[in-house]
Amino acid sequence: MTDIIEFTKSLGIELGIGQRMFLKLAYGMEFDDSVLYEVEDPLKVYEPRQMTEKQLFKHLSENNILFGEKNSRLVSAVCGRRSGKTLLGSLVMAYELESFLRKSKDPCKEYHFVSGSKFFFSFFGPNLNSSCFILDTFLNLVRLNPFLESRIGSKTFDSVVFLTEEDIEKGRKGTVVVDSNSFGPASVRGKNYYMVVMDEIESCFDFKKVFQLICPSLLRYSDNLNFTFSSRKNLGNPMTSFCNPRFIFRSETTLMNPRSLSGNDVKHMIQNNFKNFIEDFCV
Repeated sequence: MTDIIEFTKSLGIELGIGQRMFLKLAYGMEFDDSVLYEVEDPLKVYEPRQMTEKQLFKHLSENNILFGEKNSRLVSAVCGRRSGKTLLGSLVMAYELESFLRKSKDPCKEYHFVSGSKFFFSFFGPNLNSSCFILDTFLNLVRLNPFLESRIGSKTFDSVVFLTEEDIEKGRKGTVVVDSNSFGPASVRGKNYYMVVMDEIESCFDFKKVFQLICPSLLRYSDNLNFTFSSRKNLGNPMTSFCNPRFIFRSETTLMNPRSLSGNDVKHMIQNNFKNFIEDFCV
């Protein structure tokens, strides 16, 4: 199994430097110190600076990366709008799913569950529509990966079932489910969660309750990695801090996904409402 960066390249996806650094930090990869990248000014007033990943990491560590619980299997990103959070969440879900299916011929036996028990890889959003949108993006990535596409058992509008080797041998319908959910306590009970990707958590009133219900299942495993994303700066991001992640990666849009905003876009938004621009895109 390749690393997350090679996996991304295999899908033909080119990441922004901030997106790539977030993934490298999440997976404990070394930062490159040989290639120079353009690092945009958040307001696009000045010319981009030339920095290596290692130089940028040193710069960001002072203010933008907050390190927390060393052994936590959850990492968080708080980014401006249009930073590519949906893409990142879909990428890590596809990567973790392929890793799980390749290493576990029969996960029920490996993790001591009744044969045929379901393992859930779940997207969460403020509402079902938003989480289904992430699921659609995930499916687009799956179609670019022959291995994952070959393991699809069935699909509905809000879930996809994947087959393990044991499922294929026994003719079962599939034990690994990737689904989309809203942040509602009633919808999370009774599921065996192996991995979660939670989006826009600062916008959810029930997030703490949902997170507490999910945690016992996630903590059963020692080899999973979970993610939260938010684009809303809200008094220090209380929901993100509540999760006690391994780190919180804070970044403006122009660092995460510089191609999403042109200089004219920035100029127009600043002229219309500077305060909203700072809150939405600069975090």
